[in-house]
Amino acid sequence: MATQGYVLGPTEGEHLIRNGGSVYLIKVDPSRGSNNMALGTQQVPIRTGIQVHQHQEADEVLFVLEGTGFGILGDARTPVEKGSAIYVPKGVWHGVENPNSELLLLWVVAPPGVEAFFREVAGALEHRQEAAHSRTIERNCPETRNAGQVAKSGKRL
Repeated sequence: MATQGYVLGPTEGEHLIRNGGSVYLIKVDPSRGSNNMALGTQQVPIRTGIQVHQHQEADEVLFVLEGTGFGILGDARTPVEKGSAIYVPKGVWHGVENPNSELLLLWVVAPPGVEAFFREVAGALEHRQEAAHSRTIERNCPETRNAGQVAKSGKRL
């Protein structure tokens, strides 16, 4: 735990990839000593956006580091560009659309918690990708089906 704080470089932090190709970089959260907020970046590939959703327990700020799109708050859809900030009080439905540009967002959530959701979703995707990769190998390389497996006797199969 970082009771004195810490400094992370541009590529340091916890990297996660979500379905649709969004890349998250978690920089600040309870696992690193911050019990009051979480902070990170999210790379949003063109035309993937962030589905409209709400946080019941946390306020959020999205700051546009790169790209253009639209911030959605309730029924309002407002253009955003580099330097724009979207403040989202807890309980407000919100999302992002980016039909013409990839977006790089800085996100801050207080109190923390949304980063746990990112980990769950990325973990589920990773598990699905590993399973699909294994099926592809088994289908295309039958000679590797038993490679590395050990029988109950301790001998390699």
